[in-house]
Amino acid sequence: MNRKQRVQAPGAETARQRALLPLLTVIVPAYNEAATVRAAVDAARGQSCVAQVIVVDDGSMDGTSAALADGSWDGRVKVVAHAVNRGKGAAIRTGL
Repeated sequence: MNRKQRVQAPGAETARQRALLPLLTVIVPAYNEAATVRAAVDAARGQSCVAQVIVVDDGSMDGTSAALADGSWDGRVKVVAHAVNRGKGAAIRTGL
């Protein structure tokens, strides 16, 4: 079997294929999402085309910021917090 005939496992990517993917920044507006925000960030980080994840805590009162503040993120995750809830649109604009 030559190189052109090899079959890749589903989901497997070559270095060349990864290099051709566009790199994205994912903005995660979060309001009272302490129970789910880490899973959302982990899912975004797991994508090969995601270069950066920006989480905007929009004045949560349930510990969303605390759920994100343990420092276990790599350099691709940035957390920004609003002091008060300003709405989803404002959170997205802050992330931009």
